[in-house]
Amino acid sequence: MKKIGLVLIGLILLFLDLPIVTDIFYPIRHLSEQDFFRGMSVEITRIFLGTTVRIDILPDIVGYVLVFVGLMMLKGVNKRFRNVIPAVFIGLLSNILMNVAPYIETSVQNIAKLVIGCMVVEMFAYALLLFYIGRGIFIQTDQYMYSELWNELKSSWDIVVISPIFVYFMRLLAIFNLPMVDLMSIVGYGIYLFANMSFVYTAFSYCKKLKLFDK
Repeated sequence: MKKIGLVLIGLILLFLDLPIVTDIFYPIRHLSEQDFFRGMSVEITRIFLGTTVRIDILPDIVGYVLVFVGLMMLKGVNKRFRNVIPAVFIGLLSNILMNVAPYIETSVQNIAKLVIGCMVVEMFAYALLLFYIGRGIFIQTDQYMYSELWNELKSSWDIVVISPIFVYFMRLLAIFNLPMVDLMSIVGYGIYLFANMSFVYTAFSYCKKLKLFDK
């Protein structure tokens, strides 16, 4: 259980954020009063990163490290765990680039493109991680007797993939001061967290009940 436990703890650190908001503003904040395209680029960056620097109590970097260590310990169990390891590095690199993007000396439009690009790539990498981890766990069971395991994991995975798209779309609409979009964004994020927790809980409970990965 220790091997898969590291992976599941790492996943929790990746999807759960507990940020401490600082008084340090991103250096591009003052550009919001510029022309339309520069102002919109700043707004897009603000949507994904915030206005000020935030320190995450549950850092994603630690989450990626835990997932990587766990997958390295499990890579000999079946190929799903081995094949998804590159997604850990892709997600980690995208996360780092997204957070340093506001400090890169380039146009604010390029910064916005980099932030959006990194966010999309990290979302894709995280989706791959969940999918292959879920498949890797399911393959270790009697697939006919425990077919409901994959159904539960896949249902949670579907929501995890779809809900962030909805959340960020709502946040983009917030630029135009449309009603209810903030509330809808919060609801969508809550659904995203619930689906992630459901995935982790289902994976953990079956691994514990069936004594998977104990050897």
